[in-house]
Amino acid sequence: MSRSAWSVREDKDREGTLRRRQLLDAARTVFERVGYGPATISDITKAAGVSRPTFYVYFASKEQVFSVIADEVRDAYRDAQSFHDVDPDDLEAVLATTADSTLGLAIENSALLSSLDHQALSDPGIRDICTSIREESIQRTTRYLEAQAAKGALDLTAEPRALAVMGFSMNEYYAAQVVFGNTDRATAFSHIVQVWAAAINCPRLARIRPVTAGRLSGR
Repeated sequence: MSRSAWSVREDKDREGTLRRRQLLDAARTVFERVGYGPATISDITKAAGVSRPTFYVYFASKEQVFSVIADEVRDAYRDAQSFHDVDPDDLEAVLATTADSTLGLAIENSALLSSLDHQALSDPGIRDICTSIREESIQRTTRYLEAQAAKGALDLTAEPRALAVMGFSMNEYYAAQVVFGNTDRATAFSHIVQVWAAAINCPRLARIRPVTAGRLSGR
């Protein structure tokens, strides 16, 4: 086997290791606690319980480890907006599934995105990443609304993109309220679908319940 082939194999082995996951989780915790800018590689290795040289086995820099975390968040939002076994033409099922899953993600990532938003004010690279996480989610919602309107399933009174931005913004607002302890997840979900029902002129949607109802008992 050639040297380059061995290198590729070693890279793939590293990607799948538990130590790499340990470093990613530690980095995320540090970013959430102190913010991206002030965070150091020493902070990350201390949180992970590993040496600094170990960090460089898996990542070249703080920027790279953050990029991987950002990709994971983007992938999670993409998965949350995938219908899987849900009929894409079943508006109630789609809204129940995506409102529940994206709200959960907004809660889970609230601290991380908040710290990154602060860093984005002075860091164009971070700003681009934060924007792309939101923008990709908004675009997927926009395309779905446009497709349903084209089929005659929805009679929209506002631009699809405006509605998609509204939906993402609601998730972020209610996620913060849940994290702060001002409301619970079930109430947040109920408020979100009520607004969607009014926004797309479909009153029956206000009565839907989340597909994963059991997950709404806590944060």
